[in-house]
Amino acid sequence: WAQPYDTGVSARVMDKKDGSDVGYMLEHNVLSGFQTYVSDGQGEVSRVIEPNGNQHYDDEWPHVAGVHDRKDVVRLYVDGVEILDGNNLLDGDAQNENADNDSPFYIARRPSGEYFAGLIDELYLYKKALTLEEVLQNMNATQSVAAVEAGGKLSMTWASIKVSR
Repeated sequence: WAQPYDTGVSARVMDKKDGSDVGYMLEHNVLSGFQTYVSDGQGEVSRVIEPNGNQHYDDEWPHVAGVHDRKDVVRLYVDGVEILDGNNLLDGDAQNENADNDSPFYIARRPSGEYFAGLIDELYLYKKALTLEEVLQNMNATQSVAAVEAGGKLSMTWASIKVSR
């Protein structure tokens, strides 16, 4: 779930790309909405871009999933709907695309330090390509496996201390 603020700049939800752009990322693009990107540095960049133009999600929490099966398809789902564009299917040279790299995995920022302006909740990274059914199951889950109670945690305690001053 990601709620990007309208700041006029693109912002990464997550990023694992190296200096040659080998890797993958999911971002909210200021010009086109959400996009997912995969590249092995050997062929065409594989990306799927939301076709809604300058898409803003003020006060909304879209469920966003980027999926790459390392064979021939890159998929983007927004609120359980697959986004299709001319980049979903890869060229023959890009099959078995290996986007592995030794770069760090970043959440809510680019490696250059540009930070995501907005909110992100329940970010998951899987070692397999999810099916549409699995994406929908995650989106419709009423309880998160990662849910925690905020009370008593360091961030809440620190906030309470600051407010009491």
